[in-house]
Amino acid sequence: MGAPPLFSDLLPEPVLPIRLLDWADVTPPDWLAAPMAVVVVVGALLWSGRIRQTVVVNFLALGMMLPALNLCLFGMAVHLSHGYMTQQLVELLPPWLS
Repeated sequence: MGAPPLFSDLLPEPVLPIRLLDWADVTPPDWLAAPMAVVVVVGALLWSGRIRQTVVVNFLALGMMLPALNLCLFGMAVHLSHGYMTQQLVELLPPWLS
């Protein structure tokens, strides 16, 4: 007799429904360059510490940088998941987004 089977031996082999992305899928679309530039420039400006007024710092961070960063994140999520969406969901997107 041998050792009893392990619990992991009783489980089926995992099959993950994922495909590997190539670099063409991961590169951001061209329309994300403007909000990403806003994030980088405003971030560098705030990092330098030259601005002393808290109202201006809050406006730049919360009013300009945060929406631009959210647009970049949601834009990349839509761009990467475009191949996985059904045709009905793709038709709901504006044409410039796909």
